[in-house]
Amino acid sequence: MRIALLSASAEHPDFPGERLAFRRFVGKIVLAHQIELAVALDCEQIICFASGVSQDMIACQKLAERAGARFSLIESNRQLAGLVTAADQLIILADGLLCDNVVALDHLGKQTAILAFPAEDAVPLGYERIDQNTAWAGVMHVHGSLAEKLNQLPEDSDPISSLLRIALQTGTKTILMDDTLLKEGHWSLNEAPEVRTSREKAWFARLVTPAPYHAPGLAIAERVGLRLARDLMGGALERLPWLIAVASGIGAAGAVALERPLVGLGCALAMTTATAIGNVFERLSCGGKPSSAKWRIGTGFKLAGDVLIAGLLSATITAPIGWLKLFIPLVLLALLWMGERRGASPWRISYADRIILLSVLYPAAIMGFTLEAACALIAIVIAALYLVPNGTKDELDVEEPSKRLTAD
Repeated sequence: MRIALLSASAEHPDFPGERLAFRRFVGKIVLAHQIELAVALDCEQIICFASGVSQDMIACQKLAERAGARFSLIESNRQLAGLVTAADQLIILADGLLCDNVVALDHLGKQTAILAFPAEDAVPLGYERIDQNTAWAGVMHVHGSLAEKLNQLPEDSDPISSLLRIALQTGTKTILMDDTLLKEGHWSLNEAPEVRTSREKAWFARLVTPAPYHAPGLAIAERVGLRLARDLMGGALERLPWLIAVASGIGAAGAVALERPLVGLGCALAMTTATAIGNVFERLSCGGKPSSAKWRIGTGFKLAGDVLIAGLLSATITAPIGWLKLFIPLVLLALLWMGERRGASPWRISYADRIILLSVLYPAAIMGFTLEAACALIAIVIAALYLVPNGTKDELDVEEPSKRLTAD
């Protein structure tokens, strides 16, 4: 069995009373990020050294259990020996470490190893020196038999540091990593609050690139989403954008049933805006790599939204031929879907911007010009599709706007 060994005991050297493991990063405490890494490394049990139980610790226990891992809180080295057998594998993370999960997974997926950095770069940042040239990066994968050796040490010895020394003495391989991980903020241990804030911004920027301003509705909504994520990620309000999107969608459908299409269009505008913000939150919460299942859900949600928009627009159109009321909105939306996939690559995201679409059509509907506005937009889209060069084959192979925030 693979077991993760974590610790939540150390205090920040420059900020007495602040536990390293309980610092917040993008809405979640560091210990929660470590649990997510442990789960990604297929750990079936998570053991944490800590004194006392707090609300944060209870939340971490629930996080581990939801992911299918057992969570054990211990206070002594002797308790650890009773939970780990020689047949187990231990994934050990330093107290307070925030690391690049992709790099850790690449190095520790199948082999026992101690990850390290050049000492001259890492030791000044608080990493524990291994020898003259290297410092422990705060992550290692060792055999469970090493835990038994803790019983031979004084009870007050630091368990994580002791296991590092034991692993080195037993010949566990050391892997030296690129120091750019430290310099670029992908790997950190006990950074100051202002450094952590700067790293949060860089982390957001790596995972989500907001839409360019030639898709103005999405550009504004996604930048708002990135700003809100700094305050809401990891908390009870993290799902708020999706709740607003669902509630607005229900409101729009209800408005159709009550023959109040203008109210429905207002709800649809709120729904598309909340969906764009929710997609940003989803991307961030999944570390930039949502599953294909979540991508399918997002695509289905968008398709359902377009069907709702077509129905609302149809209800506001007055046309001499009845079938034109639905035909015109369907043609407009079909052309926009075509533009997302076959249009000139720099402009594909513009076709996906339902926020700006509704921002144009909603005032037109209020003034009674939905049909004229929709026909004008159809003409503009057709002209753009046929007159704007599609570019080279390589440009056509770029990521589709519909997948930009919902799948890799």
